[in-house]
Amino acid sequence: MASFMKTLLSLLALSAGLFGAAAEEYFVSVTGNDSASGKRESEAFRTISRGVRAIGNGDTLTILPGRYFESVEWKLPGKERGKRTVVRAKYPGSVLIHGDKPAPRFRKIPGYRFVYEADWNEEAFAVNERDTLKILTPSSSIRELEFDFGHFVLENGKLYLSTTDGREPDPAHLSVSVLPGNGFVIANAVDFELDGISVTGFYSHEMVKNNPWSASRHGIYLTGAKNTAIRRCRAFLNSNGISLGVTPENTLIEDCVAYANGSKQPLSGGNIIVYGSCENSTIRRCRSSYSLNGNGIRIYGGNIRNSVIDDCDSFGEQYGFMIKGNAANSIIRNSRCEGMIASEQSSGNIFSGANHFLRSDPPLLNRIPKKEWMKRFADPERYDFRPIQNVQIGMPAEIKAGMTILLEEESCPRLAACRT
Repeated sequence: MASFMKTLLSLLALSAGLFGAAAEEYFVSVTGNDSASGKRESEAFRTISRGVRAIGNGDTLTILPGRYFESVEWKLPGKERGKRTVVRAKYPGSVLIHGDKPAPRFRKIPGYRFVYEADWNEEAFAVNERDTLKILTPSSSIRELEFDFGHFVLENGKLYLSTTDGREPDPAHLSVSVLPGNGFVIANAVDFELDGISVTGFYSHEMVKNNPWSASRHGIYLTGAKNTAIRRCRAFLNSNGISLGVTPENTLIEDCVAYANGSKQPLSGGNIIVYGSCENSTIRRCRSSYSLNGNGIRIYGGNIRNSVIDDCDSFGEQYGFMIKGNAANSIIRNSRCEGMIASEQSSGNIFSGANHFLRSDPPLLNRIPKKEWMKRFADPERYDFRPIQNVQIGMPAEIKAGMTILLEEESCPRLAACRT
């Protein structure tokens, strides 16, 4: 019996050496402890940073609902073929990584009409105006705030600002970016998947020096991306929204939302971008709006091969979609925006302005009178420019997977009546 057990253990050890250790699942919770094992929900880590340092090739990190005030930056170890590493929200959309704090209550400075001050003894990389989706930038002096709205000054333990419309600041609508880092950055993102997280409040108004990740700040950034996917994520009010680089291969960004990301100093990728020479990169079913530098969804730079922007939406942006570089077999298709697009290949898109790289591509919105839009498009008042024939108007007799249904407000069923 002892000899049999010894042989069995030897075989198990050999098989582990041949096939690698079994994949593990780790957990993170706002009620966790970074000294715990992380291998059960009841023994979860406290921070996502601790979680990404624990996972190895093929492991899964599951993040429980909550707000996580931290900057997550990590380089994954070398990969073993066929093993996919996953970082996911347990419930997509229930996890927020943020680098900002609620703003204090401000008071008007005597002698000024539009300048307000508050006590503030922390860093202030940005002041975020959430009700207007604007980011206040630094000003050279307090006096300048009186004449140039939408800026702030941090000086001697005081935070001074003037809002973008000159009105009294409401702390409920303001936050201050204080963490000096990125939201979620993973280097060596090979065979990697990120699912269901949101990121906000990571910003810089100047080049970030001696930083191993980037010269800018990012909401979500996966670099060295190969066989990589970002799904159901959201980024808002960051220097950069959702980014994949450098020289990515076989990558996918799908069902993501990005809005009010962007910076002019340093230059920013805007809301959603795949950049550097890339191959087989797809961005699909994503929504982009009000990028602060005018750029929505882009595949940008270098040699671009077999890549596509598909079934995406953009509004409030100068360039809704762009494929710019030495592009071959790469296309923007079946996408909708109220701004311009730029691509040498284009099919089935609805846009205004022009296709900057293909003048023969007709801007459909410019050719159809606005009074006809309601007849041609699903819900143009809410920037839904999908062809109306692709949308079911009113409740159908049978609901099938993949259907899009538009209901009048008075005909919407009560939530309590919904069953799954």
